[in-house]
Amino acid sequence: MGTHLVTGGSGFVGSHIAEHLLERGAEVRVFDRVEPDISGTDLAEAVTFVEGDVREPRRIAEAMEGVDYVHHTVALVPLTKAGTEFWEVNVDGTENVMEAALEHGVEGVSHISSSAVYSLDEMPVTEETRLDPIGAYGRSKLAGDKVALDYAERGLPVNVLRPRTVLDERRAGIYEILFDWMDRDSLVFMLGDGTNQFQLVSARDLASASHRAAVTDVRGEVFNVGNLEYNTLGEDLDHVIEYADSDSSVVYVPAAPASFGLGILDRLELSPLAPWHYKSVFRDYYFDVSKTRDVLGWEPEDSNFEMFERAYDWHATQDIEATAETGSVHRTAPRQRLLGLVRRLRL
Repeated sequence: MGTHLVTGGSGFVGSHIAEHLLERGAEVRVFDRVEPDISGTDLAEAVTFVEGDVREPRRIAEAMEGVDYVHHTVALVPLTKAGTEFWEVNVDGTENVMEAALEHGVEGVSHISSSAVYSLDEMPVTEETRLDPIGAYGRSKLAGDKVALDYAERGLPVNVLRPRTVLDERRAGIYEILFDWMDRDSLVFMLGDGTNQFQLVSARDLASASHRAAVTDVRGEVFNVGNLEYNTLGEDLDHVIEYADSDSSVVYVPAAPASFGLGILDRLELSPLAPWHYKSVFRDYYFDVSKTRDVLGWEPEDSNFEMFERAYDWHATQDIEATAETGSVHRTAPRQRLLGLVRRLRL
């Protein structure tokens, strides 16, 4: 199995990759700004932890010593609204990781990208779909992909994974707003009419794909990662509300004016939602994952319903605010700002 380095291994996706590898007998090294001290896991004891930031070339080079495979998950996500830091972490940081991996002669690299890089004009999305990134986050992720693929041309054995929205236990972030509203039996306001097909992928299935992408002999490829059993967004929301025994109900609002209004609130820093959220959530968005299944032999196992159930069950057992020092936005609760007032509305 060799030694696997997981950058961002204390975060949401990275911790699931680390667990997946440990379960299969690998030696796992986590490179992160904070230790993987995650409730309900023994990651902190099971991995070798190296503290550092991907913006520090020397630190990432030190972490790469003796490594066979790399899973690069570090990224600033839309909720951070990080401005110029998107580029520093998602592009320059990626280049530091790829350069260190090339210098140390690793056997394989899996670079975790995003579905925010694609055009939403035609479904299903394939690896050949036109690239049209949404917002500063999407642009930075696409630039990071190009860095990785440039290194593939220089001889680095790297593949790029583009996952649909990832959901599983330990996912808070934007979903924590939904779960918080459900717990309060509040109305859940959603853009569109809920009939859009909305594919997800579980962190467990993504971890499996990352493992295969790192160890395969195929190099320099892009692979889409999404599940096979998905529903409309409305069906997902109805299911998790019923599963949580909540008295919430969903109120659908016209997408165009709502998206415009959320854009204004975003610019005024009155909402945690970023362009990726309010420009895509009401759209059909699903991948054709045939290439990933055929080339990597990967098979997703989890349905949307199963992911929502696991994510909600984890939420129900956690003091989310107490995890605010994790360093992972996907594992902490965002400030709701003006949305906190919307939550109090009753029809």
